[in-house]
Amino acid sequence: MGPPLWRQTLEANPNVRNGYLRSGDLGRFDAAGNVYVVGRRSPFIKVGANRVEPAEVENVLRLHPSVSEALVYGVKIGAIEEAVHADVIAAGAVSERELADFCRQRLDGYKCPRRIFIKDDLPRNAHGKIIRPAPGSTK
Repeated sequence: MGPPLWRQTLEANPNVRNGYLRSGDLGRFDAAGNVYVVGRRSPFIKVGANRVEPAEVENVLRLHPSVSEALVYGVKIGAIEEAVHADVIAAGAVSERELADFCRQRLDGYKCPRRIFIKDDLPRNAHGKIIRPAPGSTK
């Protein structure tokens, strides 16, 4: 018999580093040792002195008639700076260039994805929710 489902899920999670799950959640302990989730690490992508909200870019990508789903994330390109990248599931024929042009018409330049990848599917957890890469990952 193989390892339990929770262990398989944990081992397959891309946010595990050095044996620790980097969930992006912020928490605190009380005096009794209970853990409370009190927030999340910043969801923003740092582009120069600007902050990009991934949901805003995802919403623009989903406006395109040939996009059914989108996942936007930051990829480290320096010690602090990140680049906006996107994975999309196409609902019809569309190119990365067409999607980039579509974004440029609707978003400020720094918010536009530097790279767009057309995928067959997006990573999902056991509940079917899209797994977002850890902030600042090198994906």
